[in-house]
Amino acid sequence: MSVPPAVSPFVPGRGGLPPYLAGRDNEQHALKRLLAYLEHGRGAPRDVIVVGPRGRRYELEQRGLAGVSVGVAATFRESANLTGRALKSAIAAALPGRTILSVRDLQLAIAGRRRHTPILRGVSLGIAPGEVHGLVGESGAGKTMIGRVILGIQPSRARIVRGAVVFDGRDITHLDETDRRRLMGRGLALIPQDPMTSLNPACRIGRQIGDVLRLHLGMGRAAALDRARELLDDVHIRAPDRVLRQYPHELSGGMRQRVLIAIAFACRPKLVIADEPTTALDVTVQRQVLALIKRMQAQEGASILFVTHDLGVVAKICDQVTVLHGGRVLETGDTRQVVEAPRHAYTRALMAATPRHDRPGELLQPVPEALAERLNEEALAFDAAHPTDG
Repeated sequence: MSVPPAVSPFVPGRGGLPPYLAGRDNEQHALKRLLAYLEHGRGAPRDVIVVGPRGRRYELEQRGLAGVSVGVAATFRESANLTGRALKSAIAAALPGRTILSVRDLQLAIAGRRRHTPILRGVSLGIAPGEVHGLVGESGAGKTMIGRVILGIQPSRARIVRGAVVFDGRDITHLDETDRRRLMGRGLALIPQDPMTSLNPACRIGRQIGDVLRLHLGMGRAAALDRARELLDDVHIRAPDRVLRQYPHELSGGMRQRVLIAIAFACRPKLVIADEPTTALDVTVQRQVLALIKRMQAQEGASILFVTHDLGVVAKICDQVTVLHGGRVLETGDTRQVVEAPRHAYTRALMAATPRHDRPGELLQPVPEALAERLNEEALAFDAAHPTDG
């Protein structure tokens, strides 16, 4: 396919697509052709605007793509210049049916001496390329366990009763340790909850970042150190050369979390599991870390599964959200729609219990006891219909 000179942009309601994207005057077909074009390494066409589903707009320029998402899949800051995989992820996110991660009817239990304790009850969710997907629920809902199953680090007594985890078109539910290690880094990465216990207290920061780069990318010592310096600069750590020589205890909590973010994005993974990464930070630092995660996600074109109990955080950073209770999915959908018009009674109860800056002094309401009892009864009914023992 040849790259044409500058063409007129496509604007909804004003005619067809640019000539070389016209296909059958079908927007989805045009986007698929564009994605195929990019995947063959030919770069981005010039001076073209493609308007995707639900109003998503992608402006393709000579240097890359400036995207403004008003839809549900990918969010990029206005005038952000994206190239390479980030650009491909943005276009791929506009295509329906494309998922980088699919969790299908996942049921998991913890084996005990006499019986199995159900933890996850038929969980299903999908994440598109370039999407930030929030996983929200109270403590014990199963949020972290879902992330652990995806990464393959669930407890040894955890038993997957049924269901599957499909990543990038590959079933990874029962990978062996060797294949799982190959998948980590470039495929999957984790931003843990507690930076103090996640970093090795006996190793300098430079070595900890460098070991990841050497293991997963095969870099030499000098190249890994240079890349580690770039990564610290990317996450806005001042004096990166000094920080590379420091130990974790010499850094503040916010700086340690920035180091973990740098490690997570070091190998340009396709999916990052962010397991409540702001819980241990004060409010001011939380906002900075959230903005940093979002910027790194847009820069690298990665998808993120953002685990949190805070609906306020979900509203700020997530494109899609799944609400969990007792290991069951109660509601899933576009974040704005779920926050503004929740369908499930439990989601409405969570919203009523969440402080809002635009409603100062509003009395917060706990989850009603009758609703909690009903949800527990539904969970027990699920267990009776889907036994885990045996």
